[in-house]
Amino acid sequence: MAACGHDSVSAELWADDPLAKAVVGWERAPARSWRADDPVLVGVDVHGGSVAVDFTEPTHWIVQGQTRSGKSSLMYALLGQLSVSSAVVVAMSDPTGILASAYAGTRHAAWQVGGLDDVAAHAALLDRLMELMVSRTSMLLAGRSDKLVEFTPDLPLMVLVLEELPGLISAAVTDDRLNARRAVDRVADRISAARGRLIAEGAKVGIRVVMLCQRADASILGGFDRSNVATRLTLRVDSSEAVRMLHQEAPPDLLQAQLTAPPGVGLIEGPGLALRRIRTPHVSYADYLDAVERASAEGVSSDD
Repeated sequence: MAACGHDSVSAELWADDPLAKAVVGWERAPARSWRADDPVLVGVDVHGGSVAVDFTEPTHWIVQGQTRSGKSSLMYALLGQLSVSSAVVVAMSDPTGILASAYAGTRHAAWQVGGLDDVAAHAALLDRLMELMVSRTSMLLAGRSDKLVEFTPDLPLMVLVLEELPGLISAAVTDDRLNARRAVDRVADRISAARGRLIAEGAKVGIRVVMLCQRADASILGGFDRSNVATRLTLRVDSSEAVRMLHQEAPPDLLQAQLTAPPGVGLIEGPGLALRRIRTPHVSYADYLDAVERASAEGVSSDD
């Protein structure tokens, strides 16, 4: 502690700032088993403590951040850990195809759509997830229950990743125009409608939506959707207004800090997780591919 004079302001001096160092690879990740509720490391906080989350908690996610802010590395870390569990299936709409390519040949493959060669395939994926949602809802009603709380390889937690959602919707709008689709057939509208339903109704049946974007403005996350997406993570963005969109109670100093934050440093909040500043794991693309491949080779992510 440092202090000067009788009316001094004290400041705690960190000899080793946890946010100044990269959280490398999987070295801080909790040990995982096949269970869907094993903790997933999201980062370390300013006190050096691990921040981990339970994806079985019924909450959806949104992650915003500029290019080179650390979004990709964060997703490599989260998905690499989730892939260990045989009670989790990763579904993905990925316009770039980079994230989705890791799952070729695994039991997740049927739930992956990568690239923009067939924009309608992204809408079809979301339609399949809605069908699953309806089927699981019927199962719950038959069992006199209102939500799923336990997940197994036969009844897995579904984690839907919507990578760069604004780009996907923009591509769908262009595709609709080029193909002169009627209003009832427009792919962009199908994607938006399905996304809304999955956010509103999916959590209770074991579907978790994780949306990625550069800026979570109202066109991406409207008022109704916003109220259902409770876990929010902001990496570096271009304005304090962008931070405020997801973190309404953030103090001015944290708002400003996110405008110049180094890659991987962000704000997170969610159910049971008070607003805090963290550094997310740094995981390379090669390590991400290795993690998914290793889980598959060990039989954890292979076909059941």
